[in-house]
Amino acid sequence: MAKSFTASMRNWSNKAKRNAGLVVMQSVQDVGNAMIRPEDGIMRGAPFKAGILPVDDGDLLASSFVAVGGSVTARGSKSKGPDFTAALAGIETGETIIVALSSPYARRIEYGWGSLPGRLFTRQAVQQWEPFVQANAAKLKD
Repeated sequence: MAKSFTASMRNWSNKAKRNAGLVVMQSVQDVGNAMIRPEDGIMRGAPFKAGILPVDDGDLLASSFVAVGGSVTARGSKSKGPDFTAALAGIETGETIIVALSSPYARRIEYGWGSLPGRLFTRQAVQQWEPFVQANAAKLKD
């Protein structure tokens, strides 16, 4: 039996909403992983490198967190960033999602201070939002 037009439209609408949620969730994970991509810092003998989160003692990485709808849902540790999959489980369309660092010196590392240039890890990650969304949406096309 053929589906009614109304039922077909309802199914299409539900799938579009579900797919939009999946695209947002995966894109937030992609930006978060790009932003909180740890590598050895200068104190560990590594050369300066923009676009990465420098790790010397792990405090900056441990200050990373994910918040959904105003509540922190995951935190990083001195050895790895937050678990984005768990942090974003059950998000609803329209909820505010924040991926950030709470360390008092995170801003200095991002933007630089004195004669030291910024790492720009947050800025470079956020600038990839649109390509991440496009790539994730392409994966879900029929």
